[in-house]
Amino acid sequence: MADSLNGNSGQNHRPEVFSGLTVPTFDPVTPAGRRARWALLITSGVVLLCLLAAIITEHYLKPWLKHQRNFKSVLAAVAVAEGKSPPPFPQEIKQITSAAYGVSDRCTTCHAGFDNPNLADQKQPYGAHPQWVFDIHPPEQFGCTLCHGGQGLATTTEDAHGTVPHWEDPLIPAGYFQAGCGSCHTHVKVPPQELADRGKRLFEQYDCLACHKVDARGRGTGPDLSTVGIRGFLADWHQNHLELQQQSIEPAWLESYGPIDPEEVTAINAFLNTLMQAPAFVDAKALVYRKGCLGCHRINGTGGDEGPDLSATGKKNPNRLDFSYVEGEHNLANWHKAHLLDPALIVAGSLMPHAELRPEELEAVTLYMLSLRGADVPMNRWPAGRFESERLGKREFSADGKSLYSAFCNSCHGVSGQGAGFGIFTQKFPAVTSQEFLAVASDRFIRENLVNGRPGRKMPPWGTKEGGLRAAEIQSLVEYLRSQQPAAPSWQDVSSAQHELELGKAIYRESCAVCHDSNTAIGPDLSNEVFLQTADTKFLYHMLTQGREDTAMGSRPELNAQELASLIDYIESLRSGKKAKLPVLPPADSIMDGQAVFAESCAPCHAERGEGKYAVNIVNPSLLEAASDDYLGAAVRLGRCIQPKDAPGQLSAPEVTDQQLSNAITYIRRRLAKLPAQAPGRLVQGDAQNGQTLFNQNCTGCHGQGGINGWAPELANSAFLAAATDGYLQASIIRGRPMFGMPAFATDNLNYPRLTAEDVNDTVAFVRALQSKQ
Repeated sequence: MADSLNGNSGQNHRPEVFSGLTVPTFDPVTPAGRRARWALLITSGVVLLCLLAAIITEHYLKPWLKHQRNFKSVLAAVAVAEGKSPPPFPQEIKQITSAAYGVSDRCTTCHAGFDNPNLADQKQPYGAHPQWVFDIHPPEQFGCTLCHGGQGLATTTEDAHGTVPHWEDPLIPAGYFQAGCGSCHTHVKVPPQELADRGKRLFEQYDCLACHKVDARGRGTGPDLSTVGIRGFLADWHQNHLELQQQSIEPAWLESYGPIDPEEVTAINAFLNTLMQAPAFVDAKALVYRKGCLGCHRINGTGGDEGPDLSATGKKNPNRLDFSYVEGEHNLANWHKAHLLDPALIVAGSLMPHAELRPEELEAVTLYMLSLRGADVPMNRWPAGRFESERLGKREFSADGKSLYSAFCNSCHGVSGQGAGFGIFTQKFPAVTSQEFLAVASDRFIRENLVNGRPGRKMPPWGTKEGGLRAAEIQSLVEYLRSQQPAAPSWQDVSSAQHELELGKAIYRESCAVCHDSNTAIGPDLSNEVFLQTADTKFLYHMLTQGREDTAMGSRPELNAQELASLIDYIESLRSGKKAKLPVLPPADSIMDGQAVFAESCAPCHAERGEGKYAVNIVNPSLLEAASDDYLGAAVRLGRCIQPKDAPGQLSAPEVTDQQLSNAITYIRRRLAKLPAQAPGRLVQGDAQNGQTLFNQNCTGCHGQGGINGWAPELANSAFLAAATDGYLQASIIRGRPMFGMPAFATDNLNYPRLTAEDVNDTVAFVRALQSKQ
């Protein structure tokens, strides 16, 4: 043991002591000693090489160092071209930190030329940002990733651009950089496209570029308007310009400026609101809203619920998406394009139809999808558009009827309201601008359908749902749809048109007799002598061209001036003798008395609010517009106001004085007609059992057994039946929708029987009975 400790044990090493440290030594003579020494030398060499490689990599081969060395070469070349000395450029990691927006970005470590205007033509990562970026979004305040995405603290290309696993916000793909504006400005308001286009033409026509610049175009010294859509502008700018003109002696003011029509100022304002140095982004948003995407998807709190909320679709995590059928680079832009072209292929089970988009439209919609990023920045840093939208409730879309229809309706009902199918669904969506529909649908009916929708169908209750439409917006939609109804021939055209009695007779027999022949239970008997004695030509014209809302009497837009004149001539030819002189009523002296008279003498037949019961709706707007007070008085005085055959036996004709009658008519016009529209109209008295037989024979093929599960509109729907009056149902059956497959059952058809008025009423009675089964 002692020999061993002293190194005499026969081994090839001996201990040596240096300052109290025992270090084994090796005998270089023996093979074992030589091997040990070589192993030590090789190990030491490898360690030194690794240290050297680490030093070289850390201080010379890092990607950001390589970029900075190349950037110094670019700086030197630019300086030489300008005859200057290269500016100093220390090689170091550079970082922008903004506590206000919560960003810490090292992007400028590689993108070192971002703030050098002399490098505007250089390729990235050395190119400069445009000057307008520094004017409205100084990078030292906003950083880089807020607009571009990516990992701000990374120093390698892959990590910084976010094309690595587990990073949820990669760089916005190349070619879509304007989508970054949506991080904060996605709420920017899109004006009506036609209005903005007109404003742009007027801006050019009035040579505004003589004083202002827009996107580097222009030749004056006035304010640059390229970003005025973000910064805002004075609403009274035109008046200010006129005042400046009056105060100026410069030829440019005196010769080049003058009054502008207010409508043109509105159009120019619409164009100015689109100027935000991101035309592709603005155009993309406008396109998405024109395509009707809000009908199914909610964006920033507004829209439908059939599809997913798109408010943050620009920040989808690519690591969680299936790229199995996506061509090209696996980035979010290519995923969105593939999904738009074939939704069910990319997302299993998707019911979204293929998007009908031209290539340039596909790119634009993809850009807008990427722009929906919803950056989480402090509220005090929100741009005005976002604050106004999220906190003040201002819309980011135009509230005119046409824009609303495009945004919410056209994906189902067609671009022009012509009706359409949707995706794989067998049901067809109604044509809401067809003459046939608008001729019988009242504004109230359209409004009720918009407000309450169709439960169980794809039509949402836009007036009551979260994210739906406001009352004024629904009214704008109603007015827009009504504006699509072709204008009737004017009274002047009809009164001067050549008329033919036989033509009028033929039209009457084909279109009018089913409701207006004697002993029918739909419309009044037009051969009634009291009616013929009291109704003048203009009253008949008004009824034919405007119809009577919520009744079977719709308008007749298909008739031209000669046909209308001939039909009116035939109806008047049924009168025997001269027209009766209408009784002249005294002026009303008491609305309170009129209310009492109406309640006692009129309400038993016309209902408490005049909306119709056994007799017609006496507060119908189209009736009150066409009928004079004397005409209404004559209906009572001369005998049209008689007990309906389906009324209870205790009802009798009213006995009132002329003064009481005048008071009652005034009450109807001034009070009852002003009440909210609740107009069921005259109720149909029919045989529902026979109606079921007729329905099964004629209607189930399209509307489904019991009015459900058909491809045509669902009739056994509580919202539909609440909105549709019996008169609307009668008119729809009688007149049909021939352009869309529903025959007019009051005429002869190849595959369907012609129905009598009683058949129509029986069918309506059955359809109405479906309401009790909801």
